[in-house]
Amino acid sequence: MTNLPLTRDTVLRWAPGFRIEAASNHLIITGNDGTVSCAPEQLSLLTRFSTPRTLTQGLELDQASTSGSEWVQASATIMRLIEAGVLVADTGATAVTDTTPHGFGSAATHIAMLNDSVRTTTFVNAVADTVRPGDIVVDLGTGTGVLAMAAARAGAAHVYAIEQTAIGSCADMLFGHNKMRDKITLLRGRSPQVDLPERADVLVSEIIGSEPLAECVLDYTMDAAKRFLKPGARFVPNRLRIYVSLATLDADLMARHRFASHDTEKWSRQYGIDFQALTATRYASNYRFIATASEALRSISLSEPAMVADIDLSRIGSSGVDNSVECAATHTGTADSAIAFFELELAPGQILTNRPDSIDKRSSWHCPIWLFNRPFAVDAGATLAWRYRHTLVATTLDCQNRSSE
Repeated sequence: MTNLPLTRDTVLRWAPGFRIEAASNHLIITGNDGTVSCAPEQLSLLTRFSTPRTLTQGLELDQASTSGSEWVQASATIMRLIEAGVLVADTGATAVTDTTPHGFGSAATHIAMLNDSVRTTTFVNAVADTVRPGDIVVDLGTGTGVLAMAAARAGAAHVYAIEQTAIGSCADMLFGHNKMRDKITLLRGRSPQVDLPERADVLVSEIIGSEPLAECVLDYTMDAAKRFLKPGARFVPNRLRIYVSLATLDADLMARHRFASHDTEKWSRQYGIDFQALTATRYASNYRFIATASEALRSISLSEPAMVADIDLSRIGSSGVDNSVECAATHTGTADSAIAFFELELAPGQILTNRPDSIDKRSSWHCPIWLFNRPFAVDAGATLAWRYRHTLVATTLDCQNRSSE
């Protein structure tokens, strides 16, 4: 950056991957070329460039409340941020994503979601059905910005698109290429650490994973509802239902998660060590893994789905869930697992699901499966007692055969 000609009209933006650390009484901001130490109140200078601005725009401080010395100090801080590679020139030509192949900032994650035409098109249609002309919209976890642009296209007066990962630079580039920067403001950071200049009419959030609560949708939505939204605001999505059904897991799938005798015998022959004792290994508690729909469907179902959570996202009172329900077993067998899925209501008539027998084969969602630490026998007609709990620390699922007690 320091080798480029710098004028008052140079457009600057955040460099991907810069870091902010808090010291005892100051902040340390690290960029590609160095570090900058500054007072906490100077962080507002950096936030001005969450979307590209000229140097002049970044220095447009309130002259009524800013002395000449403060203006000089702000200019010096911005120059140090440029020299450290925290602020870089915005050419509008390229964007940078995370270098890791996994995670919310990686290209691979967003390629998979954009290729999932059922999921993304349903969200886009729900946004179009929900946003009214003149609305203010906030989009949590905007990713590549597709839903923020859908909201702008639906007539929103302004959209605040929040993104904490490097994929935000791709969203910002797309806003520019689609001539929407006058209607969309990209805000960098985690939404609980972001402030909006005005209250919004609509909250859009596509932060639902295969395990629907794993991406902290309850915490982020509850925080956004309190700090970002007007009374009576609309939500996309607006409701989440979580279901579980009892199962006997497919043997091949089970063998990938629990030591099986045919594997331990094979390893004993191959390595000359007796591995048979591993078959007695059990997990400390029930645990969850993700399988494809086709893998889940190879398991034997022992009950109809039971709804263990019904969450109105527009009325979240707590980020925790603790629900107990009962249902009847429909088949006799050995219960060693539970297959979970969700139904996500985006808008009236717009519903998405990862239910194994209903999910689109191209879906980027998969199916959570809970493996029981202690399998148990069950007869058709037996009463099953489920307990589903979710906290910031963990999500747990337990099932008991009440008829055998």
